[in-house]
Amino acid sequence: MLGNSDGLYRQGGAKYNRGIIMPQKSFQKQFEELEKIVASFESGKFDLDEGLEKFEEGLKIANELKKRLKEAENKLEEIKVKFANEGLVTSNS
Repeated sequence: MLGNSDGLYRQGGAKYNRGIIMPQKSFQKQFEELEKIVASFESGKFDLDEGLEKFEEGLKIANELKKRLKEAENKLEEIKVKFANEGLVTSNS
């Protein structure tokens, strides 16, 4: 289990917070949360403290999404290499 700056621990796609298992949200759900935060900034209907909290939350979500996209990209490359080695994919695919 690895600790993170958000105080949560991750192992096998799940997050742990003081012994409570929190399942990982889908990419789509996280993206929707980020969109809501952006919309709240665009509306300007919150005070400075709330805005700072939302900004921090948005950055955490954006970093998580970026990490997950990179993991998916790496997995795709692994699959392409595997199938290329088996002669099922050409090198320019």
